[in-house]
Amino acid sequence: MSGFVTVWLECRSDSVRRMFEELLASHRAFLIKQTGGPSTVDVVCAELDEINPERTFASIKGLLEKHPAVEVLLTSSGTDPQVMLEAFRIGIKEFLPQPMNRKEFDAALNRLKERLKSKEGRSSAKGGKIVAFLGAKGGIGTSTLAVNLAMSLRQLNQEKQVALVDLNLDDSDLPLFLDLQPGKGFRDLARDISRLDATFVQSLMSKHESDLHLLQSGLTGTERTTGDSIPGGAALHTLDVMRSMYDHVFVDCGHSLNPETRETLDFASLVVLVTTLSLPSIRRAKQFLHVMRDAGFDREKLMIVVNRYQSEDAELLQHAEELFEQKVGWLVPNDYPMASSSLNKGVPLTVHAPRAALTQWYMGQAAILAGDKPVKSAGAELGLERKNSLLSRYWGGLTFSPKARG
Repeated sequence: MSGFVTVWLECRSDSVRRMFEELLASHRAFLIKQTGGPSTVDVVCAELDEINPERTFASIKGLLEKHPAVEVLLTSSGTDPQVMLEAFRIGIKEFLPQPMNRKEFDAALNRLKERLKSKEGRSSAKGGKIVAFLGAKGGIGTSTLAVNLAMSLRQLNQEKQVALVDLNLDDSDLPLFLDLQPGKGFRDLARDISRLDATFVQSLMSKHESDLHLLQSGLTGTERTTGDSIPGGAALHTLDVMRSMYDHVFVDCGHSLNPETRETLDFASLVVLVTTLSLPSIRRAKQFLHVMRDAGFDREKLMIVVNRYQSEDAELLQHAEELFEQKVGWLVPNDYPMASSSLNKGVPLTVHAPRAALTQWYMGQAAILAGDKPVKSAGAELGLERKNSLLSRYWGGLTFSPKARG
């Protein structure tokens, strides 16, 4: 199932709580919540009050009557048949004796996930779309693409709730594009992911005058070298919460496959791999494609975008597609002076130059992301024919060692 499973521990003893924490630690998709209570999570792991089991059953029965979607895993040091019968009668489907066996616990979690997945249809229909932007290299316009597509979509439909997320943890520049002051953001959420909910996320969002919302990185770029690491699952959990808050979430992943980027790519509805037709960019894009394909990445949700494209680059585009073994989805017109001027003024293109050809391109592609237009292959639009040349033979020999691809 997409997203993650939130868990509440209802334990009478510290030893049982620690047991649950240790067993859940190897399951990254399960997040133990520290606030909110049992009615706000997907799964409640409870310890039976063996002195007064009726108290435990009454509490769980009341919870399930008000929140039937919640799953309960109950544990006890005993296996009294009457106690187990009563547990199943009130709707508890998972019962594990103590000490809990890891194999049995993992099997119970898998059954819980399957039952939750069957209930997921309604919530998924309401979930927003996550679009992740990954640059083949730095400086090729990945942030420009994310910001201007988000702003264009926001202006196309004022009823759509649109957000930007800055996960470029090496070079976070999104506030500059929108003339916003640097502030708190993802790092602050990641410090305690057990607190993650819509209220916490909303409190850290920066708001542009257009009502486009930005979750800044909250990083200066030095944390990775000073030991202030990001916990595993932080990006996934953050985006899952944001999916329930916004219709569209655009994530700038920068140009490195760090753990946060990998989580984002797995979770995203669409991944946009941005490159130019320079040889270094193409080499790097090919490397990323190898890594993602070797990892079993769903190529159906991956689109390659060529930035700063010029009509005289048609043959280069053909050879790049041969190298990628995939058609390029979009070609971004080359108007670097206009894009640079927009960035330097901290004003999106839709405001800076609404009638410019580049701006109109962004508006058109935003309509595609909004579902108003079909996606077309750039190569199909240009009617390119396959040709063999010295350049294509050279490019075809570009390979990467297993170490580089890992």
